[in-house]
Amino acid sequence: MLPPNQSESSLTEADLTERLRLGNTRLVEDLYEAARRLFDAETDRRSTIEAKAVSLLSAAGLCVTVVSSLVAAMARGFSAPRSHRLIVIVPLVITLIAGVFAALQALRALKVRHDIRQLNEVDVFRPDVLETSDGDDDKRSGAPSASVATDPLEQGRDRSDPESSDRAERRELVGATYWRRYMIVHMTLAAGRNGQINQAKAALVESGQRAFLGFAFGVLTLALILAVVCYLIP
Repeated sequence: MLPPNQSESSLTEADLTERLRLGNTRLVEDLYEAARRLFDAETDRRSTIEAKAVSLLSAAGLCVTVVSSLVAAMARGFSAPRSHRLIVIVPLVITLIAGVFAALQALRALKVRHDIRQLNEVDVFRPDVLETSDGDDDKRSGAPSASVATDPLEQGRDRSDPESSDRAERRELVGATYWRRYMIVHMTLAAGRNGQINQAKAALVESGQRAFLGFAFGVLTLALILAVVCYLIP
């Protein structure tokens, strides 16, 4: 059975690095394309969520303004006993609060986030990775080379593990394959982080949409109350 979808990958950088110690260059290419599609999907998802937030903000702001103007105009010519006025004022206040809350949630979803991870020239043109990648694909070495010692994908690995060390010696990939391995890790982690941010934005938009539905229901209820009150006033 497949595990449920998660907004953020449970794999750490060390886990991804270990799983990418592959000797099949075609498989690495396929994984690179999958990671790139995953990163692009989260970018497109953020654009979709923010577009919905803009629509919600526009609708909520316009409706709150119109309702407030109509109520202000009606209040000037509205004469009723105090008990009848309370019947109108209470749902009016609740309705306006729901509309303002919907607009605020949309604004929160549109807040600029500085922790969103993007691909930039520093990551793509990392000097040590490019230097190690400047070779032929699928190159094997019988002993650890200087590039292995400075390999950013090898840093933090326990070299006391004989099996792990043997795999590193037998499967040292250089060239475009090495660069793809590095970018797979970077894009996967970035997609996981962006997915978490998108999930938070989506939750804000969803709560705002629910508040807007409450606002619309409140406007309808308020209209019915006003009609009844006006009918009861002699």
